[in-house]
Amino acid sequence: MNGGTCQDGVNTYTCICPPGYQGLICEIDINECNPEPCKNKGVCINSINAYYCICPPGYIGINCEINVDDCVGDPCKNGATCVDRIGYYRCECPTGYTGKTCEIPINECASYPCVNGATCFDFIGYYECKCNPGYTGVNCDQNVNECEPNPCLNGGICLDKVNDYKCLCLNGYTGKNCDIDTDECRSDPCENGGTCAQSPNGGYTCTCIPGYIGDRCETDINECDSNPCQNGATCINLLNMFWCNCAPGYQGYTCDQECNQAQTGDVYCNGKDDGNYEYPGDCGKFVQCSGGVSTVTTCVPGLVYSVENDECDYPLTVGPCAQAAQVGDFCSTKSAVGLYKDPSNCEKFYQCSNGKTYHHSCPTGLVYNEVVEKCDHHSNVPGCAEPQIKFDPFCWDKDDGAYADPRNCNMYYWCDEQIAFHYACLENQAYNVYQNTCNRESGCNSLEPQYQQLDAECETATGYFPDNNYCKGYYVCILGSAQRLECDGNLVFNPQTKKCDFVSNVPECQPEDPLCVDRPNGKYPYPDSCTTYLVCENGYSDVRICRSGLAYNADAQECRAPEDTPSCFCVGKLDGSYTDPSSCNRYYSCSNEVTSRPNCSPALTYNAAIGTCDSSPNTGTPACTFQQQSPDPLCLGKPDGIYGFDDRCDLYYQCTWGVSQVNICVTGKVYNPAVKTCSEATKVNGPCGVQAQVDNQFCFDKTNGYHYHPTDCNRFYQCYQGTTYPKTCQPGLFFNGEVTPVRCDYPSNVPRCN
Repeated sequence: MNGGTCQDGVNTYTCICPPGYQGLICEIDINECNPEPCKNKGVCINSINAYYCICPPGYIGINCEINVDDCVGDPCKNGATCVDRIGYYRCECPTGYTGKTCEIPINECASYPCVNGATCFDFIGYYECKCNPGYTGVNCDQNVNECEPNPCLNGGICLDKVNDYKCLCLNGYTGKNCDIDTDECRSDPCENGGTCAQSPNGGYTCTCIPGYIGDRCETDINECDSNPCQNGATCINLLNMFWCNCAPGYQGYTCDQECNQAQTGDVYCNGKDDGNYEYPGDCGKFVQCSGGVSTVTTCVPGLVYSVENDECDYPLTVGPCAQAAQVGDFCSTKSAVGLYKDPSNCEKFYQCSNGKTYHHSCPTGLVYNEVVEKCDHHSNVPGCAEPQIKFDPFCWDKDDGAYADPRNCNMYYWCDEQIAFHYACLENQAYNVYQNTCNRESGCNSLEPQYQQLDAECETATGYFPDNNYCKGYYVCILGSAQRLECDGNLVFNPQTKKCDFVSNVPECQPEDPLCVDRPNGKYPYPDSCTTYLVCENGYSDVRICRSGLAYNADAQECRAPEDTPSCFCVGKLDGSYTDPSSCNRYYSCSNEVTSRPNCSPALTYNAAIGTCDSSPNTGTPACTFQQQSPDPLCLGKPDGIYGFDDRCDLYYQCTWGVSQVNICVTGKVYNPAVKTCSEATKVNGPCGVQAQVDNQFCFDKTNGYHYHPTDCNRFYQCYQGTTYPKTCQPGLFFNGEVTPVRCDYPSNVPRCN
């Protein structure tokens, strides 16, 4: 057979076979492919007395023994070095270039290395940052300290700002550099009639009238502390004196004298008709006698009791309660005796008498009205009106519209996008809550019980009281009635000092910081950021940024190299794949500095040379070299192609020569088997399309706000007017909707996901 030659013998024959055949009758084709002559996984094809090898990419030769030099023709650009590989080549690019053939100049500015608003200029292999004023450093990450050297004079403390500084001046100095000597006495810091004198060192001293002590003469000396009253008498403290209310049967200044019943009675009102009388020794008080019983009343600070007018009035120019004429020539040009407004201060006015000048201050919260010649409300004095728009939390939780002022029926609020506009009704009008307007019929008789109670307290007290429902509001009790006032600008009423003050000095008026509420003092990761962290102190946050190229490490509570925080590995790195030194079958994938950590398919390891998973036993780090390979279960028995997963809509894999490569769809898309890639959910037929569409309709019947994902603790939804906005926490964090405000949190703080 097969062209063999038959040679006759004695009662037999012999076949002489042609090359390539054997057997008794040359019936057997010799298999030249056994043993395997083809190298490097070439496929052997048997022929007649011959064989030929089908070589894999990268090899040639009769037995596929020759590695093709893929670097022939020098494909690498820009001075790159070409490294020949099996079936392909790799270009080792010089600094400043990337791409398969190093044809793409690297944009060193793509990673945004310049911070604080600086401009980045890209060069070959390096970049330069043009810093904004106030910053310096390679990446403009260093704030120039404008406090070195210290520009603040006269002992001022310098606070560094961005391209600026602020001087905290000692008392007695002001100005940008604390270079202007101020008059501390201008604000009348001395209370209760004390006299202010400017100190040469920049402060002031108060000389108190008899009966008061303290730095500002704020403390009334209690003359009853020495128990001067005898025989069971009750001691009543007065200004610079005391009064003993004697027990029956005693009389005298200290009740040290016995007397008969007919001699007993009130020291001030014995033998006097009902009415008002001067208080001995204090022009700022008067005694009211009724049925022989005395009541001592104190005038508003700055006023004295006038016997002629029978009321508290401004000091006279003559007599025992006269005010000394002040230095100045304001009244020297006035022909008439009378009252004149202070042209530089709405809260003060002048009294002129016989060419002499007397300077007076209105009670706190009032300004001088020259039309009616008395102190009046801001709203009644043109040119001295308070601003209508204020930083006012009244409207923070209210819809747009008009609202009555709960503390003052002559005023009302207009809320517009949570901004408060405060208005006053015309004189003799009040706000009508039913008609939403001011009119005369409304009256002011519908005060809330708290206001009525305050009026009752004012019958026995004089001074300032807080509005417990509104930080800016306060009440002043004057002659038995309560008047409501508000602090200007961003100030609030301080119940401790009885004055308008900065909100930082009034803890009960400071708003909560949502980032640090219910958190002890310490450092915390900033939500959805690798390079930002929080410093919480006493419930308030200070947001800080790590130096360029570093990431915040929550365990160490400091900024470290990104490699120390796996979820932030990609900070400062270009887009691409990177070796995971802790794992042979995982690697890091970086996109816009966002980190993902995919797994290679079973039996594969990451090959840093080609930037993907590979079946070669000589890939990865040295620890991964020569690993025992096993069949890939994903592609076992499947032809080359692209396949989807049954239980994951956002993943798919590609089989090549029995090896799988798993890919992830971008957020919001799912695998579409019709086109073998990822698509919008609305374009996908089948379970994945339906599932994704249901996911997009999650918020259809939900309230506005944040909601848990039904199956994934790392994900959550934000719903707004029926529209779904999928959100994802940082790797390693879970969504926590049980705290206020909601946030991505450590798993230990989210019991439902434990």
